[in-house]
Amino acid sequence: MMAVIPMSRALFEDITEEEWDFMFDENIKSVWNCCRAWVPYMKDGQGGSIVNISSSTYFRSLETRSHYVATKAAVIGFSRVIARELGKHWIRVNCIAPGAVLSEEDPDEATIRSREQAGAHRIRHRRLGGAERG
Repeated sequence: MMAVIPMSRALFEDITEEEWDFMFDENIKSVWNCCRAWVPYMKDGQGGSIVNISSSTYFRSLETRSHYVATKAAVIGFSRVIARELGKHWIRVNCIAPGAVLSEEDPDEATIRSREQAGAHRIRHRRLGGAERG
């Protein structure tokens, strides 16, 4: 499942508090809520596995995306902490940080070319990830 979350590409001082809060609700509070909902069942069962999704943008610290990068850093930190907390219950927690993923539902050719060119030096197989692209 992929979702496109509307996000401005703005310097941090130009991001509104509403957009900042929205990004945190979508990208980290949702992870926290999902883990809180499932962990009790995993503890009652025989453990389990949680895989949270961050983004490689955290490692690149892209300008004009401070709100997005901050949320993805929070997902990594949260995952590391709960991995320590839940390990004794046989619950494994991992976090992945995918690279270039074309997340738009119906991207035009210019968007595809732009993403391919921007990530060309980072993409080993020279293709973007996406719902249909694999």
